[in-house]
Amino acid sequence: MPSIIAKSLIAGSVALISSEHITRIYNIKYRPSTGIIWIADKSKIGFTKAGSILVSLSSFYNVLKLDQLAQTLWDIAEPTVKLCISPVYMISGYLEKLKSYTNQKMILCGTATLALLLVYRWKYYHIYPIHINHFNFQYKFR
Repeated sequence: MPSIIAKSLIAGSVALISSEHITRIYNIKYRPSTGIIWIADKSKIGFTKAGSILVSLSSFYNVLKLDQLAQTLWDIAEPTVKLCISPVYMISGYLEKLKSYTNQKMILCGTATLALLLVYRWKYYHIYPIHINHFNFQYKFR
């Protein structure tokens, strides 16, 4: 059994076609197609404007210039990596300065002594660096 919507569409279509046919045969100026043409023209203008607005709304990627995002990421990543690996340059600075000394073995022994003292202090005494409080030296234990 057809629904009320289907019956209404069929009845409306028959009425529209009948009235258009009668007005065309009798050459009547105001026909249903005239209204449909007017509505179609206005609809075309409205949807053209809606499409233009949609493009304007969709252009946010263009406004943000996301095509240049890779360059922005590189501009951040490059100095960050340089910052993270900068302590490695201590080795090159150490080696360059070491070349200026005549007795390099003594310098290497001194470096090993300092490294062992730091390891010993940290491992066996669990002492953090010295904190100065009103010129009183205090050790902080774990």
